[in-house]
Amino acid sequence: MGKQIYRLIHLFVAMIVVSSLGCKDDASSQKRGMRIVKMKPTSPLHDDVRKESEKSARIGRRTIVYVGAKWCDPCVRFLKAVKAGKLDQEFGTVDILKFDLDKHGKRLKEAGYQSRLIPLFALPKADGRASDYDFSGSIKGDGAMANIMPRLRELLTNPSAINAATLSCCDGPTPKEAGAQKKGLKPLKTLELDRALGQKKPADQKRPVKTK
Repeated sequence: MGKQIYRLIHLFVAMIVVSSLGCKDDASSQKRGMRIVKMKPTSPLHDDVRKESEKSARIGRRTIVYVGAKWCDPCVRFLKAVKAGKLDQEFGTVDILKFDLDKHGKRLKEAGYQSRLIPLFALPKADGRASDYDFSGSIKGDGAMANIMPRLRELLTNPSAINAATLSCCDGPTPKEAGAQKKGLKPLKTLELDRALGQKKPADQKRPVKTK
């Protein structure tokens, strides 16, 4: 009789410990703050996105698929800002499903996550494949986050209003731009971006005049 009581007490204590650990895990998983989930696809990529999205949804969080690369300046700046907690106040319940273009390019394309520019931010559909709501590209330098933030906000609050036009950063120069760079001129795409941001064209930025 005494042994049975001892076993029941032992089992009861064990159940309490397990329950408390489970509560602790739930509390930590619901902690506010934008989170980066480093994805390592082991199955069809859209299945991984779907499973992770469902997992986030169960604790009241949202997911965005992010595609970047180590050599992309605005990508690096965005990830640094997230890790530093600079986006926690506004995007505290958002999970970033992080993919690397160089490592996962083929699988991303199969799931519909493709763009000529990076970083790419896209909302996944229920099955994990890419939806029609996304934006891509940014500018290099200190203005990268100021360029990304309003579009990220729009994607999360009013995705149908996302401007289809993208701003170039990390797709490399076109042949025409490469020729302009050799002549010491600013790439055309950069000039267009400057105008979009309200920056005036420098006085010395002129096209060469052909001479006979």
